Amino acid sequence: MKKRTGDDWFPFWIDKWLFGSTRDELTIEQCAVWVDFLALSNKDEGYIRANVGMPYPITRLAGLLNRPEELIQKTIDRCLDPKVNKLRLEPDGTLYMLSHDEYELSERHKRRLDDKVEPSLLKEKDIKKLILDNLNEKNLSYETEKICESGRIDIFIPGNPNQIIEIKSDNSADSIRAGMRQLLDYGIAFPGSILFIVFPGNISTRLKTKLKNHRIKIWKFPTKGHDDRQKDTKRRREKSRIDKNREDKEILNLLSKVKNYPLNKEKDLEFIKELKVEFPDVAILEKVKQICANWLDRPLLKKSRPRVQIRRWVSNEQKWQQEGDKERKVGRLYAKEPQFLSMELLNNVYRIIDGKGGDKGKFYIKAKLAFPKIKTKWQQSDKKPETFIRLVESVQ
Repeated sequence: MKKRTGDDWFPFWIDKWLFGSTRDELTIEQCAVWVDFLALSNKDEGYIRANVGMPYPITRLAGLLNRPEELIQKTIDRCLDPKVNKLRLEPDGTLYMLSHDEYELSERHKRRLDDKVEPSLLKEKDIKKLILDNLNEKNLSYETEKICESGRIDIFIPGNPNQIIEIKSDNSADSIRAGMRQLLDYGIAFPGSILFIVFPGNISTRLKTKLKNHRIKIWKFPTKGHDDRQKDTKRRREKSRIDKNREDKEILNLLSKVKNYPLNKEKDLEFIKELKVEFPDVAILEKVKQICANWLDRPLLKKSRPRVQIRRWVSNEQKWQQEGDKERKVGRLYAKEPQFLSMELLNNVYRIIDGKGGDKGKFYIKAKLAFPKIKTKWQQSDKKPETFIRLVESVQ
């Protein structure tokens, strides 16, 4: 029997149903059968048939839809009427739903849902296409619909070992169990093969355990979003590599213009890489520019060791950065501590300390330690900065 490749659902547009001509063209009973026809046709891409070239007998169709045979026949006749024109009778006797395309998502809606659509809404052929696209990107050879004694294999990847992929259009327990049995049969026909099953959505832990016990792997569903993320990552890495190469070439170009610099491309490239690994926080290119500018005023001599000088400059730059980080951390700690003076008064105190050539940092620490002892006197004083300095210095 032909495999069903239809949707699990179809868009039932509200306006088309409420304000369209169907409600006027068909009776209430025929409208109900018409909706059944819509659902049934979407199981087979618009066709109402038992198989390719084989129409449903009225008796069987009535039993399938649980409707009287007479009602089914009258609905078909009415829909085949040129004035209504909702069904088309094919030469082989099968029926085709003329409005099938109207009850599908438009291209605009498909694009909107392209990255958001749940795998369970994909047809089996769409799942297969995604897998084949994934295999083509990896340059893997494969066979589709490979016939063997146990049946027809969805995707067969020859190799050592072979890989067999069984595709299921839904993730129901019955569907997964059927796929499991089919794969085990294929495993007998091709001993030692790696068996894969692919399905939309997720399955229960119990089914996953069964698959694992039978050594059947779940194929990682290759979604478009995942492929795009991989491509974006590749692009970023490639761009980073190109930028690094461009930076290295610029450094070599700068060094080649320095008089008496013993340029050796291989040796200097390795030297640059070592600097970037050892001093990751330093912008090597900017530092080399500074060094080259310095060498214009103080040219290299033949006995000079320029690479040692570059290393020293870069090493010092990292030390200065680390010291700057420490000072910023200390500053943040001071900022978090409660002030014993207002910022305005403290700034006036600092101006007086600067005028005397004193150290503001040392005074701050001394004032902080002395304040509990002078707090009472300070509160009773005239609150002038000179008074505060005198009180702090009076504490031994």
